[in-house]
Amino acid sequence: MLSWIQAFNQKDLYYMNGGYFFSQYGWFIFAGLVVLGIYWNKIQKHIDRWYDKRESRKYAEKYHKNPDLALERVEAMERARKKQQEELNRKALEHQEKMKERERQQLMEKIAKAEKQEGGNRLGNDSGPSNSKGFKSDYNPLMGDSSSRYKPPKRSGCSGGGCGGGK
Repeated sequence: MLSWIQAFNQKDLYYMNGGYFFSQYGWFIFAGLVVLGIYWNKIQKHIDRWYDKRESRKYAEKYHKNPDLALERVEAMERARKKQQEELNRKALEHQEKMKERERQQLMEKIAKAEKQEGGNRLGNDSGPSNSKGFKSDYNPLMGDSSSRYKPPKRSGCSGGGCGGGK
């Protein structure tokens, strides 16, 4: 056995451990990995499709051989659906009761607020009676505003800077 190990020299070990393979084909492997990375999404779609077909074939083989097993599975699904529907109905009733309670509470708050207020109330004003001033008595929106805004100069019928008795 010792003679067999001695028969291999350093060069033979280089060929055996794959160093030769990678030194000769490393760039091809690298390029292949780059292409695989670029087209991975397309490849993944085909792999998923193949996997789904394989699973459906396994399912068909399993349940076509034993129809009782298929019937048991369908019944289990129906029980699970019924349980989920009952849970949904229970939550819907709880939500409906909460909404009714909230509406009653809001109505009671409105009634208490209306009883608390003194006198009349303007439409659209949730706060109490306001002390704000109304419109000015002499306000007319068509007259313009008397505030200090830019007002262009009046145009005259004369062009060129004036209508004087030019000499």
